[in-house]
Amino acid sequence: MNKYLIVIGIVFLLLSIGLSGCSEQKIKILGDTDKVEMVSYKIETLSSNKEKLGDGIIHNSKAAIYQISGIVKNIANNELKNIWVFARLFDRDYNYLDLRKYSITKVLNNTERNFSMTVTSSYDYFSKIWNIDFVLMAIRD
Repeated sequence: MNKYLIVIGIVFLLLSIGLSGCSEQKIKILGDTDKVEMVSYKIETLSSNKEKLGDGIIHNSKAAIYQISGIVKNIANNELKNIWVFARLFDRDYNYLDLRKYSITKVLNNTERNFSMTVTSSYDYFSKIWNIDFVLMAIRD
C-alpha cells in the first residue's frame, strides 16, 4: 500500500512540475564558440533616466531600458576580420521577438573586446522579453 502511495505521489509531483511551466529566464550561447569565447556578459534593467533598477530583465513600471553588454575573446588562433554578437530576444514561451547585433572588427588572436546593445521600452514587445540567446559569428580574413 505504501509503495502505491509513494509512486502516486512521485507521479503527481512530476506532472505538476512538468505542466506548471518554467518561470526562470534562460540565456544560451550559440554559434562559433570554437572561435569566439563569451568571457562575460551582463543584462541590466534601467529606468528612463538611466538609473539601474537591477540585474537581469526586470518587468515593472519603471523599466525603460535593457542594457546588454559583455566581453568576447578571439580564440581562433588567428586574426578575425569580424566578430558579430547577436542577442536574439524571446518571450516567456520562447517565441522570437527581435534581434540586436553588435559588430567588432579586426580582432587579434587572444584579444578581448567589449560589446554593448540596448532595447528600449519604445518597442511594443519590450515587456514581453524573457529569454535571450547570444549567437557568436566569426569571419576570418
